[in-house]
Amino acid sequence: MNELELTIISNARTALENVKNFYQRDVGADRDDYFKNLYALHALTKLAAEDSGMSADGVKALKKMELEHAAAFGAAVVENPTAMQVLGQ
Repeated sequence: MNELELTIISNARTALENVKNFYQRDVGADRDDYFKNLYALHALTKLAAEDSGMSADGVKALKKMELEHAAAFGAAVVENPTAMQVLGQ
């Protein structure tokens, strides 16, 4: 992977970790920060779904993060519904 791909993947990983941290918290978590990171994650992982010129390894890393996010969200809905209620406010 080239330096640009590594930067994209690093930024996506940071956004994913911040989103996952939100899912593990209770009421009082910062919704604005959650949405900022979620939208950043979606924007960056979208590069894997389009003909963006990313290498196969770059696409694989971003798709793995998409799956990791889906699993974390699903677990949060079941395990921490209070945090999920914060999103609806």
